[in-house]
Amino acid sequence: MRNRSNFVSMITEMGFDINKPFDITGSGNENGLTLSLIIQGERENYWRSDLRLAAIKHLIRSIDLKHDTDGDHELFDRYMLSILDTIGSVIALGAPFEEKRNIEVVQKFIQYSLNSRIVLEAEKEGIIDQEEF
Repeated sequence: MRNRSNFVSMITEMGFDINKPFDITGSGNENGLTLSLIIQGERENYWRSDLRLAAIKHLIRSIDLKHDTDGDHELFDRYMLSILDTIGSVIALGAPFEEKRNIEVVQKFIQYSLNSRIVLEAEKEGIIDQEEF
């Protein structure tokens, strides 16, 4: 019980409401560091994955690789490929593409999306950038 009260205290000190639904995700990396992400919001958005999508988009937008890749374009490319590879692994879980590599799944998904009405509908809904004329 002591651990629960420490956990509740820590969460509330960070500004989260223990009575609202939330997720805490974490993973280790090759340096032994742990990344923890807390996602919390209103119940009607929480269960539709809106908050998880917002968190993913926020993390991607917050990537600042300038200092890591300054003058090393190959390193920048490898980082972007790693991100796309991860996205491809998620797409492969829900899409019927037969490609062997995740990056090829991303390519196939983009080709499929551009050849269908999905892109136009997403532009109208403001989900993606709109094509400029």
